[in-house]
Amino acid sequence: HEIKNNSFNFLKVYFWDNPAFDGGGDGITRECLNILFRKISEHYSLKTNIPQFSRDHEVNFINLGVILYFLFRNLVTISQNPVKNVPNFPVGPVFKDNFFEGLFLFTKEELNDSFLNISNERIFEICLQFFNKDPQFIKLNHLLNWDETSGSALPNLDFINELLLAEMIDKPSGLEEDAINFNLLLKHKTFFQDSIKSEFINTQKGQLQTLFSIAKGLTLYPQYNERFWDVISPARFKEIIVGVEFCRNKLKEFLHFKPNVPTDVQEFFIDFVDRRNEEDLKYFLTFVTGSATLPYKNIQITMVDDLTGDQIRVLSCHHFIDIPKHLTISEIEINIEHWINEMKNKK
Repeated sequence: HEIKNNSFNFLKVYFWDNPAFDGGGDGITRECLNILFRKISEHYSLKTNIPQFSRDHEVNFINLGVILYFLFRNLVTISQNPVKNVPNFPVGPVFKDNFFEGLFLFTKEELNDSFLNISNERIFEICLQFFNKDPQFIKLNHLLNWDETSGSALPNLDFINELLLAEMIDKPSGLEEDAINFNLLLKHKTFFQDSIKSEFINTQKGQLQTLFSIAKGLTLYPQYNERFWDVISPARFKEIIVGVEFCRNKLKEFLHFKPNVPTDVQEFFIDFVDRRNEEDLKYFLTFVTGSATLPYKNIQITMVDDLTGDQIRVLSCHHFIDIPKHLTISEIEINIEHWINEMKNKK
């Protein structure tokens, strides 16, 4: 409700039992959105599949699109620059691989109308794009496009018989055999192709209707700019929502040392990233930036005079690491170990 009712101006995430909110608009807010999306993803198993459409859940699917758009647009006027000037609040790999490509398969005109008005031929055309990597669909599509005169490979007869046995496709009238062979396939090719196409459309259109509802949620609000659909690519949209895939070299690129940081301290941080396992590095990121995903802006490391103890000061909202000038390398490492253990204990 907060997301839907604030006209996308700003999502205020407040600290527990504290009137202050995350003014940086980044670390804690990003982690809040991470948690929200993980919960949605787990509830609908979006990491492994696109759920079949349900009228009872339609509003949830539409709201997911609304939140996706909010995530994309938060703190940014999309009309100014919908591609380059976008802050990244990645939620991590919570969606099936082709989820984002699926959102962009529908035209703006279709999203302004109803899914029920999309023809079966158009649905099948979308299926050809959305399920093009699915092993079962590859077998189905091979049969649908098979032409015995072209010298193309014979369709998988065992697969066709499995479909018949499971009653996923009909038998031609008068066909009494328990299993088909090449001659029967050749004789009834058109019947099998029409039957499989019809069954596939009826089976898969539920997933497409779910995607349609989510995509429709992206376009619901007056702030939505139609140029978005033309300018942003599925790959770029996915990068903004999911984030950059974690890698050590990429993390090292985000470490920015101020001129007053000694060479040995710089070398320590670089070596730290090289030698620690990925889990520990994500705990480090969580403590420093508020999220285990790679940040969209640099982690600023500097040496300061105003700290007299042995504790390093971390400002996660701004990705600042302030190190007291008198600390040794071993004392810096003790601090970082403490951060990692603290994050592990909170897990």
